[in-house]
Amino acid sequence: MNQNEKVKITIKNIVYPLKTELTELEINEIKTYVENKLKEISEISGMQEDSQKNAILTCLNISDELYRLKSNYDNLNRTIQNKIDEMIELIDLTLQKSSLKE
Repeated sequence: MNQNEKVKITIKNIVYPLKTELTELEINEIKTYVENKLKEISEISGMQEDSQKNAILTCLNISDELYRLKSNYDNLNRTIQNKIDEMIELIDLTLQKSSLKE
């Protein structure tokens, strides 16, 4: 898809206009994910899928998933950066020792 292309998706018979750089496949995957979450939440809550309360619960549920993923990503990034820093320090020490031998 082109940069910021305008597309329309339909979820629960409501059309939503979007401006996106995502591919059609990615948009359809997100749409399916949202529809499945709406269905899951409505089954758990016992409310109709089209209720506003279900929509809010679904948003909160997806936001929780996003928050956890972001937190895990940030932790992983910190771990990787720490390992990189340790490796740089080891390389520096090795180079210093090597230069002293010469």
